[in-house]
Amino acid sequence: MISDPLVDRRRPGTNPADPRGLWTVNQLCDLVQVRSSRQTGSVVRLLVHAGRRPA
Repeated sequence: MISDPLVDRRRPGTNPADPRGLWTVNQLCDLVQVRSSRQTGSVVRLLVHAGRRPA
């Protein structure tokens, strides 16, 4: 279960062993939703808009 509500928003540390997967996904996607509960575990939902982004 993910208990840190900002797990995908904080820049990872300088240690290469630090986890950085959710942070990287948050940098690449338009929307990242993380939901976690003891009953269902963790669910990560990603949204990426296709096409060109406005400048």
